[in-house]
Amino acid sequence: MTDRSTLPSRQHGQEPGLRVSFPLPDRGDSVSSPGSLLRPDWPLKTGPSLIVRIDFARARLELTGQLDRYTAHVLHDAISTLLQTDSDRWIIHVAGLTGLDPTGLRTIGATYRRALRHHRQLTLVGTPPFLRTALARLRLDHHVLASAENTPAAPHRISA
Repeated sequence: MTDRSTLPSRQHGQEPGLRVSFPLPDRGDSVSSPGSLLRPDWPLKTGPSLIVRIDFARARLELTGQLDRYTAHVLHDAISTLLQTDSDRWIIHVAGLTGLDPTGLRTIGATYRRALRHHRQLTLVGTPPFLRTALARLRLDHHVLASAENTPAAPHRISA
């Protein structure tokens, strides 16, 4: 079948191969109507991929799950909430982290910078090896990881 919108020109005085475009009459066909394209089967999430527990009295967060580009805003919002407290030290318990992507790592760095801007100290405790390695590569490990003599106790479970 020939596409009539770009037929070679046969008019006198024009170079061969030059194409002239003209609109085709509408036949009422829909090229891509809603629902005509197949959608990939996305895996259904059974629950949230990052859970944050907040202890306002001690200015502590406990992270459980995956910190990635889809969940980074949750940590940002939790830190915004901690800004409302009078505590000058934030402690984030990260032993429950199961994974981290570059956006999650940038979020931890941004959280550290945000703490500094508001004259607060940020400490990560219970750091899994993959996070410890990533922080060491960025040279943030000495800034945010708890030292052996200054390690705060693990947080108590906070009931929801």
